[in-house]
Amino acid sequence: MQVFGRAPGTVFMALLLPIMAGGCAILPTASTADRVALARTASVSAAEPPPLTPREAERVFRRGYDAIAARYIEPVRMSVVTLEGLKGLSALDPGTSFTIEGRKLLVRAADEVVGAFDIPEDDDVAGWARLTVEASMAERQSLPPRSPADAEKVYKAVFEAELAHLDSFSRYAGAEAARDNRALRNGYGGIGVRHKPVDTGIEIVAVVAGSPAAGAHIEVGDVITHIDGQPCAGLPVRDIVHRLRGDLDSEVVVTVVHKGSPTPVKIALSRMLIVPETVTMTIAGDIAVMRISSFNQRTAVAAATELRRAARRKDLKGMVLDLRGNPGGLLDQAVAVSDLFLARGGIVSTRGRHPEAIQSYSANEGDIGESIPLVVLVDGRSASSAEIVAASLQDNRRAVVVGTTSYGKGTVQTVIHLPNDGELTLTWSRFYSPAGYALHGLGVLPSVCIVDQKADAAAVAEAVRAGAGPDPAVVARWRTTPVQDKEARERLREACPPARHDDAAIDLEVARRLLDDRALHTRALAALPQTAARASEFVSVVGHR
Repeated sequence: MQVFGRAPGTVFMALLLPIMAGGCAILPTASTADRVALARTASVSAAEPPPLTPREAERVFRRGYDAIAARYIEPVRMSVVTLEGLKGLSALDPGTSFTIEGRKLLVRAADEVVGAFDIPEDDDVAGWARLTVEASMAERQSLPPRSPADAEKVYKAVFEAELAHLDSFSRYAGAEAARDNRALRNGYGGIGVRHKPVDTGIEIVAVVAGSPAAGAHIEVGDVITHIDGQPCAGLPVRDIVHRLRGDLDSEVVVTVVHKGSPTPVKIALSRMLIVPETVTMTIAGDIAVMRISSFNQRTAVAAATELRRAARRKDLKGMVLDLRGNPGGLLDQAVAVSDLFLARGGIVSTRGRHPEAIQSYSANEGDIGESIPLVVLVDGRSASSAEIVAASLQDNRRAVVVGTTSYGKGTVQTVIHLPNDGELTLTWSRFYSPAGYALHGLGVLPSVCIVDQKADAAAVAEAVRAGAGPDPAVVARWRTTPVQDKEARERLREACPPARHDDAAIDLEVARRLLDDRALHTRALAALPQTAARASEFVSVVGHR
């Protein structure tokens, strides 16, 4: 199975979550040592930010500007990018402004010119980074000096303004937010509980199997009242999280009131690497339903484990892969999950300006799920890596996709680690389905569209039996309308309007009916034309244009 290699100068490559979900996507397979190191970094409490010294600030901006100039999906003019960033900086200090006049950048405070700087050549990335620092220092001459904490405000103001100018999925995360992001992607040092605040502390609502908490017999309904001797009642959630997390193998002492017992008990726990669970499976009768909530480092392994459990059932008729509400995650995991069900064929390709952004992925034979009849559920919030899985299985006629048109988040982001321990998440390529169409701004069109959540599942199934399916003309335009024609692509989405389905019962009931009737399932698989490239053609035809 193909996976991303680690790109120079980056921590990982990511398919960002849509803004509504907060963060999504692609990471090369990391070694255990890498994940442990990242978990250690993610688990520590936020330290006092370093002061905004010119040398340190220039290092931060130079790293970010190098990435923007070399890796952004479209060519950029650094003069335009830098001026947008300085406009963001002026929002910190109303009354200041930055304008380019001739070959000079003029900095004004209260209508008085407080700095004039020569403009670098447009390809002089180091010069633009230096200019950003010089201009930010000049506008402070008539204002109170910034505290060390204000350094982060400067980075945030400049980078956020620059990236917002580029696109809605590129963004900046400061050191603390970046640590949280890494914890979600790679895991963190913790005790393995989910909790909610109550009057006396935090009540346990879930315990990760095999975690330190599980080993100490902490159960759902128990209440933690103190962490390392400090009461946690009334503390903000972020503070509680920081107290429970820490370096791997470090000790934390929690005071627990077990459900049904009034006596508090002190329990010493040794933190371990905790990776959030993303896969759950239920088996009802002869149908297995696997739900994937997002894609992190262990999603494919967890999915394979559950798949083996389902495959042991001799009476198994099929599986429902529920991706509704899934905002995406790591690309290598989306590829691996797709490959669990595919013996051959393309999975996804990516194309961008940077040579390393041009990649393609195909399935390999030998996985346990390749012959299990499959239905995939999607809705208007299924995005990014979830769309990769749905499109790959649909285009290879491996699964019937049921639900609504998906989110349409089809760009790939690369994440650059900055010297201040923050991150730039930068759009650097688009991804394409095996049929060759770009998903961005369009999404995956279901083979069986569910518009009315109150519709009768039996009637939907009979309509499929009678030949109902997507309009062939719509399918043809879906696969050929250029990604630049945003209006036409948005109109196409109305063929099966994207909607939030969450746990809509009809989706699952339609899926069950399709799997109960092999002939009906086969008919639904044929509802969309099969135009996927053969695996041997996928790299040359789709992946390297």
